[in-house]
Amino acid sequence: MDTPFKAILHTNTVPSDGDCQRIRELLAGPRREAAKLTEEIERLHALIKELTEKRDNLNEVIDPHLALISPIRRLPHDVVAEIFAACLPPDRNAVIQGTESPLLLCHICQAWRTLALSTPRLWASLHIVGPPTPPKLHQINEAVAWWLAKSGGLPLSISIVQSSWASWDTDFSILVQTLVQYASRWQRIRFRLNAYHSLQPLAALRPIDVPFLETVVFDGFPPSGAENSTAFLGTNSLRGLSLIRATNSFPVQTIPWDSLRRLFLSPAAACHTVAEGLELLRRCPNLESCALAFMPDSNDSPSPVGSAVAPASPCRMPNLRQLSVFDRQRPGGTAGFFGLLELPNLRGLEYATYSAEALPILPLLNSPQHIQRFGLSIHGLTSETLIACIRLLPALRELFLCADPFSFHQSPDDPFHPDFTFWTAMTPTANTIHATLCPQLEVMEFTQFTGFPDQLLLEFIRARTECHFPEIAQLSKVHGSFQRPIMEDILPALQQVIADGLDLSLRYSPFSVYYSASQENTAYTDGELLSDGWGDTSGGDSSRR
Repeated sequence: MDTPFKAILHTNTVPSDGDCQRIRELLAGPRREAAKLTEEIERLHALIKELTEKRDNLNEVIDPHLALISPIRRLPHDVVAEIFAACLPPDRNAVIQGTESPLLLCHICQAWRTLALSTPRLWASLHIVGPPTPPKLHQINEAVAWWLAKSGGLPLSISIVQSSWASWDTDFSILVQTLVQYASRWQRIRFRLNAYHSLQPLAALRPIDVPFLETVVFDGFPPSGAENSTAFLGTNSLRGLSLIRATNSFPVQTIPWDSLRRLFLSPAAACHTVAEGLELLRRCPNLESCALAFMPDSNDSPSPVGSAVAPASPCRMPNLRQLSVFDRQRPGGTAGFFGLLELPNLRGLEYATYSAEALPILPLLNSPQHIQRFGLSIHGLTSETLIACIRLLPALRELFLCADPFSFHQSPDDPFHPDFTFWTAMTPTANTIHATLCPQLEVMEFTQFTGFPDQLLLEFIRARTECHFPEIAQLSKVHGSFQRPIMEDILPALQQVIADGLDLSLRYSPFSVYYSASQENTAYTDGELLSDGWGDTSGGDSSRR
């Protein structure tokens, strides 16, 4: 609306008496129009309220009738049970938590609760976190007994870990005793308990008591006092064994080595010589996946998995497809081990060491095997060495790196500094397609990186997903963790490739430790890999996807 007072609107000017009169005359018409509009708005609000009430009254009749003819109501119970089973975590055990299946399914309606409670498959896996206080311990034990009682006669997958907030010597034997009552149906079981008395109920078990046991994980086996708790491992059904943070006291005499398909030995259960490592593999001729460690023997004590006095000789493992080795020997000390291995079907190789002075795995890389998964964890690994290794693996599809590749400088004050030559060689351009590393790469995982800039990562992902070079495979998965804050948020620039199916997870910030029913509920596999422990040692964080 035009006004002669436009120049003084929104100012502190004081109008004269004459101006005030002219303003009143000017606003008379607009004020009458505004009043009419207000009346119309109030009328329409009243009409909307009336119509809304009529609609809501009709819906009170319509909705319950529609519910009667809902398709989900007419599904047979066996079909609904299949849907319920599909709601379970696909790669880990279920947790005692109302926000996850199967307990979540019990909170929908009475019919679904009844069906869920009568479907044994929903209760055949369980992850238990031993709490820090006795009252909570008894509550969880009751919940565990209630849960497993509903699993029918199905094989069980169970993991039990100690809460980070519980004292080191907390006794969780009451939980283990409850689990022992169901030992005849154990198929996969994992223990991570510190106090030796927590495992005492296992002493009552014999191989005949666990006829279906296939996979056992002892994570943090007590140093002493529980040696008689592993007799049940002699069962002929055992196919997978993981000793994580085990000690020399771990009794291994009864283990059916020749039945094992999967074996994981952490550095605490290491071999001390090349001959011991080769002898261990000879004990397990049917292994398909193996992770082991070599550590210097400072006390002249034998390896917890046995010693070998015969000279090392070639070892052929025709079924071994995945080999992971943690090497703390002197530089080049395990070269003889890799040189004596004959692995015609090896598809995955991981190697971790603290020194980059020598890479004893080169005999395996130079052999005609078609390695598709390769992992390296070497702090101080130079870009030149890494590139030389990768060029020997043209069929590589999955690459896992722990710590940035560096370039080496002779300066004692700064011997290493980040070098991006490797990432440049991995990023195809129109002019470098034929020289690009890993042309078949589909999965890239890295952890404990500090100097790798976000912008360079963005260029790498874009070149491997958006450019569509015929010679270069498309990335399907990129998981990475940084030991630094985020510098540049690259997710907005990758929304389209994420929508097209790229599995992208980037970690930057640490998270706090607290009691949780899902603590350490790690994904179960057919056999652990060494890289399972190469995660972000700074504490991790929430993933940015």
